[in-house]
This record gives sequence, structure tokens and C-alpha cells, in this order.
Amino acid sequence: RKSARICAARASLSFARSRPRDWQLKTASDVLVLRTGRDGRTMRKIILAVSALRGSLCSLPQDAATTLMSHLYWAPYWVQRWIPSWLSRLMFGSAAPAPLLSDHVASLCKRALLPVFALPKLDTRRGNGIKRLYVAEYENGVEITVVFWDEDRPNALLSFVYDMMRMLLFGRAEDVETFHILLNEAGEPRAVEFKGTYAADAQYFTRLPKHNSCTIPFEKFSPRPTRLGTGAEVLLPLIWINTWNHAFGEANNNPQMDMVHYLPSVCTTCPTVDPTVAAELHRPSPSDRVLSKARAYQVCVGCRAEVDGRFHGLISTFHSTTCDELERALGKRLC
Repeated sequence: RKSARICAARASLSFARSRPRDWQLKTASDVLVLRTGRDGRTMRKIILAVSALRGSLCSLPQDAATTLMSHLYWAPYWVQRWIPSWLSRLMFGSAAPAPLLSDHVASLCKRALLPVFALPKLDTRRGNGIKRLYVAEYENGVEITVVFWDEDRPNALLSFVYDMMRMLLFGRAEDVETFHILLNEAGEPRAVEFKGTYAADAQYFTRLPKHNSCTIPFEKFSPRPTRLGTGAEVLLPLIWINTWNHAFGEANNNPQMDMVHYLPSVCTTCPTVDPTVAAELHRPSPSDRVLSKARAYQVCVGCRAEVDGRFHGLISTFHSTTCDELERALGKRLC
């Protein structure tokens, strides 16, 4: 059996040497070539594999991880059995969620239950923008879970170590943050509850921002005028993402940084008003620097527990995003 694996590895090595240098990783066989290369370009190939795995493994067959590890004939038996199983669950554990219908999203916007997010442009350049937003509706409030593509520390080396740690502990590279919008008796927003996700006065480059908790009155959030695809104009609360670990706040703690706005997918960037007023909304100022182009986020149904269930890490989070008192205040789940 070992001889057969050695022959397979040598065949892959010969194939790798005959390949041009400027090729892209597309199939499972390409992964095998990269992992079994033995020539002077081995490290370069492994780097290419690591950079491409994140965007390519999702299109590989279900047994790609097992096939990959089977060619590592020098690895111990437990590595060849445990790691493929873990990688398979990590990469193929859950299908993509179905987004909410546009009418439902528009209804949430009309009730001001979906926010506009302001994220530092620097963070989006690092690939840490908003990937998806999950909504769970309750009798007396809404739970909003924001999934970011990644979470990077300002220091590149520490960020790499941090990513590896989160991949092991949480089973994901994505950053998941949750907060709640509480309603009054009339069904209108009255406060936003940040449980371990409040930035306080921390700024983007704060080395170790704390996981603060706070209840902020809804009127503290600036209303952002927005137009729906149907033409209706709505006012959505503006929530600032102030730190590299995506802690939220009602004010901009980084006035010196350019911002990118994220809106629900059914919205446009500005309301149907006079062009000079619309331009004023996007004019950079010392206290509120924004970009003229906003980005859309997709809205799906799901609570924090359901979102965590999509990943297969050892733990789901370092801090609790809810408590018994908050659960009683929210009441029974509706959707």
C-alpha cells in the first residue's frame, strides 16, 4: 500500500514539473500536485495552494479533503483519518442560507429594524467587509447577527496567528457579532442592546478593544435617509463599526478614517431628493467621512445559535451574546 502511494506521489511530481509556472488552482488534482511537489518550487506551490484553498475548496467534491490527505503518505495514520473528517465538516458542513424575500426586507426597513453600517474603508480593503446579516424576529424585538468575511488585527503577524487560532476554536475565519433592537409597546424601536459587542470609546487601532455591554436609546443613533427599490423613503439607524474586531457604537470613533456604508440589499444609497442635497449626504467632513458608493448586504433568517451551528469549531464564542433577562424582554420568537 505504501509503495502504491509513493508511485502516485512520484507521478504527481512529474506532472507538476511539466506544468507552466503561471497556472491557477482549479481542481482537486491541482491541490494534489501542490501538496506532493518535491522540487525547488515546493514552497511557492504550497503558498499558492493556501491562498487559493479559501476560494476554491468550496467547489471541490465532498471527498476532496480525504483525497488530498491520502497522498501525504508520510503522515501518521491519525492525521490521514482525523484531519480529512474535520476539514470536510469545516468546509462543506452547511449549504448557503436562503435570503429573505425583498418584501420582507423592505418591511423591516420601513420599521427601522435594519441598520446602515459604517465600516472603515481600510478594513474593507483587507477583505473584512460584511458577508451576510441574519435576522431573528421576536415579540418585543429583533436579534441581528452580522457575519464579516474575516477579522484582522492591525499587526499582520499577530493577525495570522489570530486567524489560525480562530479556525481551530471556532471552525471559521468569519467574524460573527450580534446585537438586539428592542421594541416598545407600540412596536417601535426604543433601544439597541449590545451584549459584549459595544465599542465604547475604543478606536480602530486599539490593540486590545474590550467586549463592552451597553443599552443605547434608539434616538442616539443618527437616522440615515435611504430609498427602497420600490421608491419609498425610509430612515434607518446608522451604526458605526469602530474597531478592528468589529465592535459597534452609536458614534464615529474614527473621524480621520474614510468609511464605507453597508445597506440592506433592497435599498439605494440616497433618497429621491435634490441632487445637491444628495451630494451633501456623501460629502466627506471631519466628523463623518463617507464614500459616495455604498455596498449592499444580504439579509437571511437565523438567530445566533443557528449561525454558530453552521460552523464546526470547538466553541462558538468567547462571550455570551444574550442573558436570561434579555431573553425575557424579547419574548417569543416569531420568525
